[in-house]
Amino acid sequence: SLLLGGQPDIDYKTLYNMIKETKFTNFDPIEQAYKELGPDANGNLDATHIKRLIEALGLGTIDKKDLPLLQEVADADHDGVITIEDFKALAQEMAEHKEEEKKPENLSLIHI
Repeated sequence: SLLLGGQPDIDYKTLYNMIKETKFTNFDPIEQAYKELGPDANGNLDATHIKRLIEALGLGTIDKKDLPLLQEVADADHDGVITIEDFKALAQEMAEHKEEEKKPENLSLIHI
């Protein structure tokens, strides 16, 4: 194969080194995740897409009756659709929330 330098097979270490040495330009993991979720013909997602993502990541389950609320939360600009911009805002909010969880709630010194 041309991509494998004429090698018929490739092992994990070789593949890892090829990827490690590759310089990715203009690669946005959030945009890639958005594309992988399968936006509709207009390029938008809906709450069902976000539900599947949350469940696939093991972050919990979403009941169908909660989809309207999920749509409202994920639609950052409240235009009725979840665009790439909304998805990026949601990802940023989730990342910030995760960082907040890591912070100790009470920082106090114990005096002896």
